[in-house]
Amino acid sequence: MDRADCAELSLQAYQLGVTHPPGYPLHTVLGKALTLFFAEPAFATHLLSAACTSLRAGLMGLLILHLTRDLLASVPVPLLFSFSPRIWPMAVTTEVYNVNLLFLSLAVCLLLFWYETSSTRALIGSAVLLGLSLGTYSANILLLPAFGYLLCRGKANRRAAIQVFVLVVALIGALTLSFSCFRSRAVTPIGTQYVPGPPLDALRYFTGEQYGTVALHDARFYLTRPVEHAMIFGRSFLGVGIGLGLLGILRQWRTRRDLLVFFLLIFAMNLVYFTYYGADDYHYMVNPSYFVFSLWIGYGVPYGFLARAKARVMVALTFILLCAGLLIIQFPSKLDRARRYAVAEFALSSLSRMPENAVAISYWGEFTPLLYFQKTRRLREDVVLIERQPQTRHYEYGRVDGYLSYIDSKISSRPIIIDYVEPVLLERVAVKPVDGTWFEVERPEP
Repeated sequence: MDRADCAELSLQAYQLGVTHPPGYPLHTVLGKALTLFFAEPAFATHLLSAACTSLRAGLMGLLILHLTRDLLASVPVPLLFSFSPRIWPMAVTTEVYNVNLLFLSLAVCLLLFWYETSSTRALIGSAVLLGLSLGTYSANILLLPAFGYLLCRGKANRRAAIQVFVLVVALIGALTLSFSCFRSRAVTPIGTQYVPGPPLDALRYFTGEQYGTVALHDARFYLTRPVEHAMIFGRSFLGVGIGLGLLGILRQWRTRRDLLVFFLLIFAMNLVYFTYYGADDYHYMVNPSYFVFSLWIGYGVPYGFLARAKARVMVALTFILLCAGLLIIQFPSKLDRARRYAVAEFALSSLSRMPENAVAISYWGEFTPLLYFQKTRRLREDVVLIERQPQTRHYEYGRVDGYLSYIDSKISSRPIIIDYVEPVLLERVAVKPVDGTWFEVERPEP
């Protein structure tokens, strides 16, 4: 069990609820299906991440093999990608990104199959999977022009293909996203400024407006973010992968320009979106650009001087050694993390020590595991849990216009504890430490 989004995603899979914006209904439904087989919801959603990562690695290998006809390139590249410091952490915890990459890459593979064979089933299958992928990340709709480009390059019935594809994507996408609207009537999403009900609130929810995704920033933001993201991207491929990826782009330009444009559109649109994503944790988000660039690395391995047998073997061995090094370096910490129960111990001990009918106010990282154990174990249901946020948030017991106003309304009737004392809080109330984590809020003496 991990903090923050991981605990929330596991909880909403258990409740078949609605997650924070922009909503991840496909992840919720798949997670719910797995919770039917496992007693611990977090274990089920962790397994979902691991399974999707493994399937995506296998799919990447098959796609590289199909595109390059090179077995030596199709094995080490997916391994390097899976063991990279950016991917592996997402594979062993509850997150949406590897689920998203699996569905989106399946959509890409089926569209490529249609492009080569004109198979109607492949076309519809690709559209269905792209529509479903909106339920793991609604920003995938920005990739529609890239799919449209390849549809325009098809061999026959291009207009009909485009019409069918767009219609199916729109239908499946609307049905998938509507889950958040309808289900929010029964299970109020947590951590949300807007509940996806009325059209305007639904639009704000699906665009993630509360994270500043549609806000304008100062010039420094637009200048520094590309540099920051480029450095993160380079580290994710351990430097050596960048050179091979650029070689792959050159090779694809000389051999399959139609596919290069298709992949470039996906890569550029996705990378630009995530680079300028307003949330501070954008750098944790493993997006489809990483998958596309890995395909280019696969293209670059058997190119130029690397086409010589000895050079190719050396590259393959280098990749295997890099994978082994990543495994050796990261495995102890991953194993230690798997054996620790710090989050569970924190949540269970905190809930057990809270006063009766208390209000517990904490930051997102502590709030979600507390709520997870309260709901899944049915523990301390007398305790009201609130996220420590100055902005409006919705809960099952109603709307809260900032935690400070909630403290003002409850301080006379219920015990209130909080995980962090901000200066603005001390201007209104008095506090005293309870333990190393919590403080009790009291009315100041007159």
